[in-house]
Amino acid sequence: MYTMPLHLIKPNPNAPKVLHVRVIANAGGGPDKTIIRSAQYLDPKRYSMQTAYIYPKGSKDFKTFKTQATKHRCPIIEIPETGAVSFKTYKSLLNICDKQNIDVWHGHDYKSNLLGLMIRRKQPNMKLITTVHGWTCETLRTKLYYHIDNYCLKRYDEVVTVSPKLYEHCRDKLKISTSKLTYIPNAIRPEEYQQTHTQSQARSELNIDTQRTVIGIVGRLSVEKGVDRAIDAIAKLPDCELHLIGDGPERKNLEKQAQTLNVTDRVTFWGWQTNSQMYYQAMDMLLLPSHTEGLPNVVLEAMTMAIPVAATDVGGVRDLLDDGRCGLILPTEQPVAWVGMIQNYLANENQLQQTALQARQRIYTHFTFESRMQRMMRVYDKLHSMQSKQERMAA
Repeated sequence: MYTMPLHLIKPNPNAPKVLHVRVIANAGGGPDKTIIRSAQYLDPKRYSMQTAYIYPKGSKDFKTFKTQATKHRCPIIEIPETGAVSFKTYKSLLNICDKQNIDVWHGHDYKSNLLGLMIRRKQPNMKLITTVHGWTCETLRTKLYYHIDNYCLKRYDEVVTVSPKLYEHCRDKLKISTSKLTYIPNAIRPEEYQQTHTQSQARSELNIDTQRTVIGIVGRLSVEKGVDRAIDAIAKLPDCELHLIGDGPERKNLEKQAQTLNVTDRVTFWGWQTNSQMYYQAMDMLLLPSHTEGLPNVVLEAMTMAIPVAATDVGGVRDLLDDGRCGLILPTEQPVAWVGMIQNYLANENQLQQTALQARQRIYTHFTFESRMQRMMRVYDKLHSMQSKQERMAA
């Protein structure tokens, strides 16, 4: 039976309005991939979705991100900002909520969550929901952000987490009531991550001329991603080389580390790439060496392309990899054990390929946007019901 694509369905002008608000410092990460793709899977007869992004004024990276958002039919309300705290940002968002009569504020980080609380003082009928993507607490500043978010989450109407571990953390550590706590994992559009080249063709396209095993890391080069531990491991895996697809504040330190360990011929820095599919197809394995994650989109992407995955036991990794049936789970804080585990994992080629195929099948059964947005709309339904009841009581 034919089903009309949601973007062709005439929107309901009376549908409740949802405003997603997110702060972005560069060209975006995993959470942003999820947000901008969600617009295509939200039923326009039931809800109207808008997206506001707060970004550093003059950012060239934001232009790249906006292009991606437009490609996925997700128009962006731009809110350029010149500092960490801006009254102008608050006024801009308050004006949006007031003029467009926003029913549901959907925050995605500590700042958007705090702004939501502030704006609700002026918009008391507006409901607040946030998605918890994860936290980093390496510095005094990020620890402060965590405590601000903790304050906000306890005052929000609904809290969505992207992994079971984050759900447990919110329930047990932050004491968020389970009555307003929901686990909804990130999702992926499998049609965006199809094999278009053989491994040898992909390597030829990228000028990767090697007989070694190619291990790839895709993501931001920052402390919490643990890439330094991957370089340490590569130094002990002479038959492997490491390809880093991404950029970030740790790049210079990582380049220096590769020089110190004398592995510059086996560690390649590709920088940030708009499209990572070709790099996945050139890999023998994706490695995620992170100290902390929410639910890593890069693992979803590799699984969809049937690329074997080895990942630390952080965030939603164990759930994604089905307790190790769809990939290798590494002990997060025992990198000394990684070398032997990776060697054994790569040695059994038949099992490696079988695991990768099981991983791809798991994506289609558990991590599609259709499934994710149906679950999200049920949470919005709950909020809208609360709002309607509140308005009837006020009348």
